[in-house]
Amino acid sequence: MTWARSVFLALSSRNKFGFVNGSISEPDPTSPLFNSWNRCNITILSWLTNSLSPDLKASVIYINSAKDLWIDLKNRLSQDNTPRLFKLQKEISHLVQGSMSMGFIQSKSDYSLFTHTQGASFTVLLVYVDDILLRGNNVACVNNLKKVLDDKFGLKELGSSRYFLGLEVARTDEGISLNQRKYALEILKDTGFIGSKPVKFPMEQNLRLSKYEVHRLSQFVSQPREPHLQAAHRVLQFIKGSLGKGTFFPSNTELHIKSFYDADWARWPDTRRSLTSYAVYLGDSLICWGSKKQEVVSKSSAGAEYKAMASVACEIT
Repeated sequence: MTWARSVFLALSSRNKFGFVNGSISEPDPTSPLFNSWNRCNITILSWLTNSLSPDLKASVIYINSAKDLWIDLKNRLSQDNTPRLFKLQKEISHLVQGSMSMGFIQSKSDYSLFTHTQGASFTVLLVYVDDILLRGNNVACVNNLKKVLDDKFGLKELGSSRYFLGLEVARTDEGISLNQRKYALEILKDTGFIGSKPVKFPMEQNLRLSKYEVHRLSQFVSQPREPHLQAAHRVLQFIKGSLGKGTFFPSNTELHIKSFYDADWARWPDTRRSLTSYAVYLGDSLICWGSKKQEVVSKSSAGAEYKAMASVACEIT
């Protein structure tokens, strides 16, 4: 997989590829959308820069636009110029400590996730550019792995995770809680909505945009209109009213999978496509959820329901 293909997959999965190919253009600095655009541009610029080798990174460090950086690198990089992330993943997959193999298995659903099982010992390692989250039920195995990684890459030990990729982590005897309060406050501050009146719902019940909350609005970032701006403001007001909300993973839940799904037939008036929504639980812990437009038009509500059921079945298998 080439560097360009790797970047395309990573950014497209987060609806951010438009920042590098130019389809999401820079708004006017006086526009209320500029701060939000600038935040995303800086984040993507940092991600691209940190995925490069030190020599290549030094040559592009002063580029201020993700689009300009993309054009410059795409013209220079070839198949052999692999990002640091994938080099690190390859090293992790072949780690050896003395005579004991430390081979990790790469997840097929998330290529940044690696697992290692040996008897009752289970270790999980998550890599994001140059950030690593390491967890396991065997303290000795975790400490040995940290030593191996430190010898190879010079890691900086930050202790127990409290903040990772915008997620705040809180632990108690009852379980683990995740929320994005700090990140949400930064968004409200940048958009000037820190003092806005909170609302209980992210979108009005009968609102129909001609082309679901943030997911639906993201389809109009290239050509937004006044209704889209008003809908975006309401989403920000909803965020203001839900700062303390998050996901809780209880420590005493049963380890069995439950899934729920639903379909909204012909939800989009312009394409007549239906909406699939689903949620997957491990015991009482919500571990996966999604909401997306179905790829083909369903002629009946029953057809839309079957497609939604197939989607959640693929997710859990």
